[in-house]
Amino acid sequence: VSEFEQDRHMALLSDPLRSSGVIVFEKPNRLRWDTVSPYQSMLIADGKDVVQFEKMGESWKKLKIGYAAAMGEVMESLSMVWGGDLSGQKDHYRLAAKETPAPVLTLTPRDAGMRKVISAVELHFKSDLSAATRVVLKEPGGDFTAIRFVTQHINTPLPAACFDLNQPAGLDEVRQVAFGGEHDE
Repeated sequence: VSEFEQDRHMALLSDPLRSSGVIVFEKPNRLRWDTVSPYQSMLIADGKDVVQFEKMGESWKKLKIGYAAAMGEVMESLSMVWGGDLSGQKDHYRLAAKETPAPVLTLTPRDAGMRKVISAVELHFKSDLSAATRVVLKEPGGDFTAIRFVTQHINTPLPAACFDLNQPAGLDEVRQVAFGGEHDE
């Protein structure tokens, strides 16, 4: 479980679009991405499906996402990498590693269709490889999204409904269980 800050850099805008939230990963391949500011949304992948919810007023609405296949592939790849399993990635991505000054793993999609959405994914790690510190999603044309992990809690308990694709646990419940009520706002 990690709180994050995300900056979306677009050529059309002079300043990046900033958002923040919480990412929850559970081995082998479940990932939940909650954005809390400036809007509220939730993206959940369970290894088979990807769903998205947006907060509308006081309730959550499940959306139909047109890019579910591409997002599912990206989220599955992130889950595998965070889970320490790179074996399945060589068929889908070219992998390149460098250490400048900390380790960076770059995944470049092999599939031409995927490269139309994501040209590369950079995973930046702590020098001891104990955790990811940043992810950069690069797009064709130069736009990119940089995600910095602010706090990380490894092997924390999670609510049973954390990854429920129909009625997921609320973020307050996830934070209460994972952080014991302690988190950054």
